[in-house]
Amino acid sequence: MSLTAPLRPRAATLLPALLPALLAGVATGVLTMVLIFAPTKIFVAGGLAFGCLAGFLGLIAIGQAERWMLLLLAFGLPLAVSFTLFLHVNTVGHYVENVGGAAGVTITLSFLAALTVLGLRLLAGRSLRMPVLVMLPWLAYAAAGVLSLLKAPDPALVWFEILRLSMLLLLMVTVANITPDRLWFFLQALAVTMIFQALISIAQGVGGTGLGLGFLGDQGVAIESVAFEAKVRSTGTLGNPNMLAYFYELLLPLLFGAWLMARGLGNHVLFGLAVTLGLAGLALSLSRGGWLAMGLLLPIEAWLLARHRFLTPRGLAVIGTGLFLTLVMVGLFGGQAMERMFGDDGGSLSHRSTMNHAAWQVFMNSPFIGQGLNNFAPAFARLDKTGATGLFGPVNHVVHNMYLFAAVEVGIIGFAGFLGIFGIGIYLGIRGFRKYRSPLSRSIALGVAFGLVAHLLHGTIDPGFRLSLPVSQVIAVLLGLLQAAFLNERSFLSEPNAIQAEEWSTRPPRLLGAERHPLR
Repeated sequence: MSLTAPLRPRAATLLPALLPALLAGVATGVLTMVLIFAPTKIFVAGGLAFGCLAGFLGLIAIGQAERWMLLLLAFGLPLAVSFTLFLHVNTVGHYVENVGGAAGVTITLSFLAALTVLGLRLLAGRSLRMPVLVMLPWLAYAAAGVLSLLKAPDPALVWFEILRLSMLLLLMVTVANITPDRLWFFLQALAVTMIFQALISIAQGVGGTGLGLGFLGDQGVAIESVAFEAKVRSTGTLGNPNMLAYFYELLLPLLFGAWLMARGLGNHVLFGLAVTLGLAGLALSLSRGGWLAMGLLLPIEAWLLARHRFLTPRGLAVIGTGLFLTLVMVGLFGGQAMERMFGDDGGSLSHRSTMNHAAWQVFMNSPFIGQGLNNFAPAFARLDKTGATGLFGPVNHVVHNMYLFAAVEVGIIGFAGFLGIFGIGIYLGIRGFRKYRSPLSRSIALGVAFGLVAHLLHGTIDPGFRLSLPVSQVIAVLLGLLQAAFLNERSFLSEPNAIQAEEWSTRPPRLLGAERHPLR
């Protein structure tokens, strides 16, 4: 009796704990039998899914699941690893996939990773902080999209875009809740993503062809006339050279700032390599908008972040490296850049002017509520009286102006919300740079602000945010990083003697007349 009595409560305790494992084992066995008799494609996909699930459960067991999901979130941003439900491509005038808005409900790798991170946080009982100021114009823009249903030729496209904006909002919230102990790791993950994308771009530019990585989004290179010669333009995994340029211009200021404030040889090498290869990838995209934006903003960012450290060894090293890389870039791409900027452009600029004029006339047809969110192409095909829709043959090309693009779709009311998405991000970024004491938070704030400014500058000659889902994901991540930088700042200030011990706080740079910190 004495031997068995203590065992009964233990057995009663172990049985509920073992029951999920037993059920999982039975389910695995049944699914394995199903997969054995399934077609080869389903068998391989199912096997990979089982492997990923087992690996994920193992990461949860050792407490590293969130860390790896953040890496997957970053790495998936520029990749076309996704699947689309309810694909809707029968609308007259709807544009091709790599230059179009939402044509269905697209589930991306980054979205799944973000959803998993949020799920892990909620299961752990941790609260979520909402980036309210950043979300407000985003929600206003989506609300204007709903209002635009009154004029939309294809209402389904409006709802698909609303769903896409909702998923991007979830991505933003996920990044906004990255804890300070994970923030630096996420920046490193973005640097690795930049290096991978740049290597693909460089290989395309040098080889003059795609790499056969269609499952990642590689659609080959673009061949365009520059100075009456056919030139190769790299597209990376984003399917279009201009989309590729957006990706670089959004992230380069952020990673450049991280490189400037990095500590340790490994981090200097990682971020230096990401910036160097990213600039080379941008050069090979032959995007004039990207070149102008980075050529203007990166020197200003370097001055703002490093002007108080010019005489330190690290400051001199970064400045010297930057000047050397500039000379290398000029030597490698200077001649090609001059041809692209001032030579014959195959009628590109004149086509832009024609399309802008036609888009303005369509905008005036419904200036207040627009022609329907995500309905530019069908509305343009129906209302254009100038013949601009026939410039590119059977493919209906969108207007190469982000502001006209958005205004045509949602009118003046929604356009204010659209500009607010970028405006509030730039404002919070500059404000954070002026007020924050943490070097990491200040660098992130300025890098995000400059990335958004670069996109606004480029948007004057290209459609930008409204087209590419990977680019939209990057913008959502940048906006989320503003909240993550704020959380990091609070953590930094809560540490004992953090301000006094931090060398970056000895002479904080000023911006727009900012005063020195009162403690200094």
